[in-house]
Parts: sequence; structure tokens; C-alpha cells
Amino acid sequence: MKTTVRNPLLGMVGLSSVLIYVLACTSFSPDDSKVLYPGFDAPSGALGVFSYDRTTGRSECVFLHQGHSHEGDKLAPVLLKPQWTPDGKAVVISWTGTEAMTIAWLPFPAGRPLRMLSLDGLGNSDAQLAQPLPLVGHRVFLACVKDQENEIVRLDLDTGEIKSKQCPAELEWLILLGAPAGDGVYYLAGRGEKTELGKLETDSLKLTPLQALPDKILDKKSTVFALSPDGKKIAVVEREENVSEIRIYQRVAPPTRLAVALQKETLAFGCLLFSPKADRLYATYRSTTENPAGTLYGVMIIPLDGTPPRRVALTGGTELTYDKITINLFKAGLSHDGKTLAVASTYLYFDDKLKLPHVALYLVDVTQTPPVVTKVGIPLPPRGRYTK
Repeated sequence: MKTTVRNPLLGMVGLSSVLIYVLACTSFSPDDSKVLYPGFDAPSGALGVFSYDRTTGRSECVFLHQGHSHEGDKLAPVLLKPQWTPDGKAVVISWTGTEAMTIAWLPFPAGRPLRMLSLDGLGNSDAQLAQPLPLVGHRVFLACVKDQENEIVRLDLDTGEIKSKQCPAELEWLILLGAPAGDGVYYLAGRGEKTELGKLETDSLKLTPLQALPDKILDKKSTVFALSPDGKKIAVVEREENVSEIRIYQRVAPPTRLAVALQKETLAFGCLLFSPKADRLYATYRSTTENPAGTLYGVMIIPLDGTPPRRVALTGGTELTYDKITINLFKAGLSHDGKTLAVASTYLYFDDKLKLPHVALYLVDVTQTPPVVTKVGIPLPPRGRYTK
């Protein structure tokens, strides 16, 4: 591991390529007053992380990434994953390259130096990187595959200390999930034909099983799923042909199938989120039909009591191209009080057909009927600034 300390809060860092599965997400501060989201710096066109103040309605740039490609001065896209620490005193931003995962730790507001930490040799960790990094205090937990064995890695952001532990050989795969309050870590693991749910002991890195689900509902390639805050329900997107459906699994009941697709519709999901009471799901979606609406991106509110889901279209139109990858870049974050979804369409910019005013941060008040959407515009980089 390498550690670099830089004095300014606004860091400029170079990296050339990324893994597509890294979650390009939004993140609410612990008091829900601020939202982190990826955006473009207007003068330079560089990708960065911005903080939107919900009280003042203003955004400030807290981090810039300068990733040059092999095409002269053009920039290479990089997927930045910003998160608040549970105490709200720092921002953690992570991204991956071909050889390492980099974590930037930024005190917020400015006061202490920016710290850069690079983790090499994480192996195949796509499913883990599709979820927000589990954070307990100022410690990050990762599940990775090294030499065909599952391993747990703990990184202390204060000291740079790394502790790792090899998992039992019978586990086929392992994914770590942070508890919503930032006070613990759950895990999902493949054990034979069953999916095991348990908790990670954060000091010893011991895995303690809580329940075994009878079905092999996930595998190491699964990236669209959610665990309820109480750790009792798992929602999974399952795809057959051109239709995605959602199923809810729990130990004491048979799986529940949620019918969410319309007729003659190609439907895909980018992420799933449980409400704090686990009585509804939120999902980002892409819908493609032959009607005049064409391709639409939005959020879906899915009650678990059988009430029909509600859709909130945020952007799209007949001019958009259809690309299976782009839905993986359309993610949401949920406020801690469960009242607001935040979705940034920043990375849809790299679809050649999507331009202003569609590139934005969308805040969706899910307590209203119909939901109320606040749109915060994101400036675009100069034409030709990026490779695509």
C-alpha cells in the first residue's frame, strides 16, 4: 500500500482507466443537509466530486480527478464513488484502475491534509465494488479475491494500517455491506447451493452467520441487489430475456415476486434501495419502448404491500441510444430520514445523445404525491475534452 499526503483539500490526481462496476453514486451527509455527487469542473472539464448544500442551494467542488488518456490532452473518464464517513467529519472517494484501488480521504470542511491511499492486488472484486464501501468509524472494509481465495481487508484511514484475513475455503464468493447507521458490517456469501447472510466482527474480521437462505439467489457477478436495514430481507434483480423483475427473499417466507414491467417494454435496473422501515423499495430504471417516449431514465417507488409501483421519469427521449452498460452508471442514494432520493446523471453524458439540460443532480421528495423533483444543473466539459 502507498500513502500520499497532499496539503490542499482540492486534489488533482491522475489515473488512466477504470472498472465499469464501480458505483458512481450520490451520498447524503449524516444530517442530510449536504449531498455528494460527481460532476464536471467548468473551467478545466475535469471530473470531480461536488457537495450540494440543501439549505443554500449551492454546490462546491471538494475534489478533482485529472485522468489523461493516451490521446494528447484529452481526459479519460473515471468513475468516482463519494461517501461521507459516519461521523460526517470527512469524505471518502474511491475509484479503481487496472492495478489498484485508490481511496482519497478528505477532512470536511477543510482543515487537515488530503490523504491518498492505494490498495494493490485486490483481484476480482466487481460485486463488492458495485456497493458503497462499508465504513465503520474511519475504517474501510473490503471483500476481494486473491489467488482464487476470498479475503477480507480492513483499512484504517487514520493510520494507513491494513489487516487482512482469509475466508473459509467453502465460501464461493463474499460481499460486504455496511449497516445504514455506519455501526456494523453485514455480509452475503455463497456456501454450496445456499446464500448465507451474516455479520462481520469488525475487530477480529470473524464471519458470524445469521441465516441461510434456501436458494442460490446471488452469485459473484451479481451487482443489483439490496439488503434491508434490519438485515432480514434481500431484494434481487433477476433478468430473463429483455425483462427485469425484482424478487424479495427472506428466511421465514417464500420468495415474493414484484411485477414492475409494462407490456412491450425493455426494463433494466441500476440499483435497489430499501426504505428505513423496509416497507418499500426504491430503484433507478431505464425503460425502452416503441412509443414516442423512447428511452427513459428515472426512479421507481415500489411498495411491498402489493400497491402498484410509481415511476418518476427524470430524463430521456427518443434521441437516446440504447446501451446495456449505461444503466449501471445511473445510481441513487437515499437520505437517512428516508424522505429524499438523490440521483446524478453525470455519467450519462458519455452517451453521445444526452446533453444539457439532462445532465443534472435530481433530488426526489418521495413523501409527496406525486413525488416532487428538484433539478440541479451540472455544467458540461468543453466539447472534445474527453475520450469516449
